[in-house]
Amino acid sequence: MSYKTLLSVICILLISTGLRIYSLGDRALWADEKVSALCSNGLIGTQPKDTSVTVINSGIKNKSFSEIKKATLIQDSGNGLLYYLFLSCWTDWFGNSDYWLRFPSFLAGVSFLIIGFLFVRRRFNDYSALLFLISSSVFSLFIIYSQTARSYELALFATFSSTFIFCELIDALENKLNKYKILVYSIAYFLLLCICMFLHYYTFYIFAGHAIYLILHHFKNSKIIYLFVGIYASFSIFFLYWMLNGGLEGYSLMSGRNAWWVQQAKDSGTYFNLAFFAKSFITFFVAMTGVYMSYIKGFQVYLLLPFIGALILIALLYFKSTSTSTSTSNRILNLFIYTIIVQLAFAISMALKNGHVLSLSPYYNIFTIPYIFILLAYISNEIVKKRKFRLAVILFYSIFVIYNLVFLYFYYTKKNIHHSAENNPYVEAASLIEKQISIGDTVVSRQWIDGKLISLYTNKSFLFLYNPYLEKDEIYINKKGNDKLTILNLEGKRY
Repeated sequence: MSYKTLLSVICILLISTGLRIYSLGDRALWADEKVSALCSNGLIGTQPKDTSVTVINSGIKNKSFSEIKKATLIQDSGNGLLYYLFLSCWTDWFGNSDYWLRFPSFLAGVSFLIIGFLFVRRRFNDYSALLFLISSSVFSLFIIYSQTARSYELALFATFSSTFIFCELIDALENKLNKYKILVYSIAYFLLLCICMFLHYYTFYIFAGHAIYLILHHFKNSKIIYLFVGIYASFSIFFLYWMLNGGLEGYSLMSGRNAWWVQQAKDSGTYFNLAFFAKSFITFFVAMTGVYMSYIKGFQVYLLLPFIGALILIALLYFKSTSTSTSTSNRILNLFIYTIIVQLAFAISMALKNGHVLSLSPYYNIFTIPYIFILLAYISNEIVKKRKFRLAVILFYSIFVIYNLVFLYFYYTKKNIHHSAENNPYVEAASLIEKQISIGDTVVSRQWIDGKLISLYTNKSFLFLYNPYLEKDEIYINKKGNDKLTILNLEGKRY
């Protein structure tokens, strides 16, 4: 690696780290992040059958494996248990503030960039690796989920690491390296397979791509096939019992959750709506190629036109260029293509089968986007070899960077559908409760989940009653003697 390239990599990593850590704890937890906070602390936010006054204990002192598992099954059965177990250990050390709940995602986001650059450099060249790093560093979806207390960014890092190890293991077997190295790679791949599937079950795209690659390119190599059959069989035995979240109960709850989404689609008038499906597919497609449009109201579609035009130009120029890639590089590219095809086919089939477009949501498909970025980097590298087209590549990545930075500006400065600029209201509520509450007082709020989230930030237990007829986001103390003391009135602000 040249000094100039190394300096460029360091600068890009510093900028991308800054983009990911900026405002990490400045915005309040939103709906799914609240679920992460609850599950990792073994708390259940749904209201109990008995809606009379209930004692809420400090949740951070009572969590256990069984409580975390139960909370995950009930509240987030579509996601794997492993993330919440990890986050539980993490919050034991660092607490439940917005900043520290999101910090593991930040670390995973930066780690992904490093391992991604190393992988592309090893399999292709420095220039392709640099282009991949540029696109991955500024891509808004990667940055948003590096600042979100959810499992996606950790799963992104883990799945990409699994592809790295997969390719290294194939090389070790083909080149007949020492058995110790093959054993280490095999164990690492098995562990990553388990980690990925227990972080989020949609990560199966990646391993399905691996399996197709093995069948099409190594079917005649019995040693390679036997080894991977053994790895996949071992995982299947383990996975069959757990069914992602702990046995058949988890599978049953996931099925029930899917039925809920189907009903939501019917109620909203989007069930089997081809126009809505087409719109969702376009959003899905452009997100896969580096443009994410969700979350921000009023972010105009016409802003896509320069990017799409540059993308088409790059594709046309590639077909005019002469490929000089090696057979090894071509096989790696095929691996990416198989993975992308599996993802696309599954997403479309699930949308048609279930009648809703949840499977087309970009964040559920975040794990395959890096492979599209590598393909774009490879195509750009082929074009650059013809120097007269170098300007087209510079134009494409300039538009890519500018679009995503403009999007991030809107994301941080304008009101979007999930986050607001205010701090976490439950921290303030907990502080006020500790100062104002007395024996016999009752905390009252509109939702049961409010009481559970308040319990994360106070060491006091308290009587809690939910009242669905309150004004939105009002929390008050019902003092003994029926005096009412409002401790927090958020006046309808979104958190």
